[in-house]
Amino acid sequence: MKKNLNEFLCALYLFVFTICKFLTIYFVNYSTVILFVATFIIVLISLLYNIKLKKKKLLINKNFIAVIVIVVLLFLMTMIHNNNIYTEEYLYEFFIYGVISMYLFINIKNYREFLKYYANLSILVILIYCLEPFNDFQFFIDYMSFGLTCMLPAFCGCCIGRKILKKNIYLVFEIVAFMEILFFCNRGAILVAVALEVLLYLIMTKLNIKKIAICLLCTSIGFILLINIEKILLTIFKYLQSKDIYSYSIRSMYNMFSGVSNGLSGRDKIWKNAIEYFQESFIWGNGIGSFQNKYGIYTHNIFLEILTSYGVIGMFVFLTLSSIYVYKIHKSIGDYKVILIMFMVMGIFPLMLSIYTFKWQYFWIFIIMSLKKIPEEYKRKNKIIEKTENLLSN
Repeated sequence: MKKNLNEFLCALYLFVFTICKFLTIYFVNYSTVILFVATFIIVLISLLYNIKLKKKKLLINKNFIAVIVIVVLLFLMTMIHNNNIYTEEYLYEFFIYGVISMYLFINIKNYREFLKYYANLSILVILIYCLEPFNDFQFFIDYMSFGLTCMLPAFCGCCIGRKILKKNIYLVFEIVAFMEILFFCNRGAILVAVALEVLLYLIMTKLNIKKIAICLLCTSIGFILLINIEKILLTIFKYLQSKDIYSYSIRSMYNMFSGVSNGLSGRDKIWKNAIEYFQESFIWGNGIGSFQNKYGIYTHNIFLEILTSYGVIGMFVFLTLSSIYVYKIHKSIGDYKVILIMFMVMGIFPLMLSIYTFKWQYFWIFIIMSLKKIPEEYKRKNKIIEKTENLLSN
């Protein structure tokens, strides 16, 4: 493990708050201390290891520094022009979830080892918390936190473990994680899990008759299920009720498809307020945390968060980085391509309906990866150049 310590520490940090959750519940008065100590140990080990590895000279990544400087400047502008009670809280979260995550990630060299550690830690998380829904979410308080911060990342790890590491043991835990997401978590987590599965399948496998047949079969099954979705959901919901098991996701989906609700759980009102607030300062935005300060809740949508905070200029920057990121997925191969897909799905998709950027580690790794060059060994070569190299080697 010593030669791949950076890879292990980065994977561990993405799960450390989840793994320590049971400790923070049992020792509530020391919860902050526990999380601080865990974070401090990981960062300290990483710093000492990298200083030793680079012969007492710790190299600073320019993109990493640039992101920190720009974000801190945005905070300073907010404090000067539109300071609010959430500014300091968001700044603290940026350093905990953003800066540390980016620092640990930029030190990764062996991407296959990182994926392996992430997949194995996913299994550990599932083993620790698989019974959480049956204990009234005693560690995660509610279904939302359990879905986004526990089962969704664990599902992601097992999915990648099965597809990339080619080990069937991950399939068992992948199924367990997906069933927990389906029955006991929020619908956003379900959509992200499905998106990850589909994107990895479509992008990482070559187009052939078998692949087309599987896609057509899945589409047909999905269409049949969609036609009968109301009856299926009602049957499942009644069965769970008979067993005294409560499922928020099943109930919400049934209400949506039966017309009882629109399925947005009040987000449509939040989004309407966000659009109106954005129009008050549509070029520069209203500042970080200003929307939550005014309405008492965050936007529940990454695009509206960016628009209300940074205006159309901020949206232009974000869309530019996203376009570069998608281009890099197209131009990369192997494990690096997998990691790009992983952090696009996990970094952006959950922010469409839940949580916000400053509290989401995967988003900041998405940002730093959009600025990071593709390593030479993971670049997709031009077909003419590739054929020429093959001829010369022969």
